[in-house]
Amino acid sequence: MDRIIVRKESLLKVLRANRLEHIEEHKKAVKGYWLTTVDNLVKALALAEENTTINWSEITNQEPYAHTNEYDEAIEMLELTEEEKIHLSKDQYRKYYKNHWSWKTNWDMNNSVYLLRAES
Repeated sequence: MDRIIVRKESLLKVLRANRLEHIEEHKKAVKGYWLTTVDNLVKALALAEENTTINWSEITNQEPYAHTNEYDEAIEMLELTEEEKIHLSKDQYRKYYKNHWSWKTNWDMNNSVYLLRAES
């Protein structure tokens, strides 16, 4: 099956729930990012006090990126359409229903350490 027809309200409900889940995950990742950043800066300060070379690539971290705008765009488009039945491709189904966006795997890998740190 390459396409599916879904009810607009059902799709909106799923997209809104996935959006909220992403926002919560992003908040946790940002918390973990800042905790990790503070830990790394404390380590860098200790190395500086010992006159030891600091490897800044090990100290700096990439801040988590929020993809909320992609959810917002999909939700807005659905809210504007007059169609009550929406045709989805496999790719759209994966994104909207399964929450497997093209960026999701990389986002999970890049932020897994932060998410764990936020929970500790």
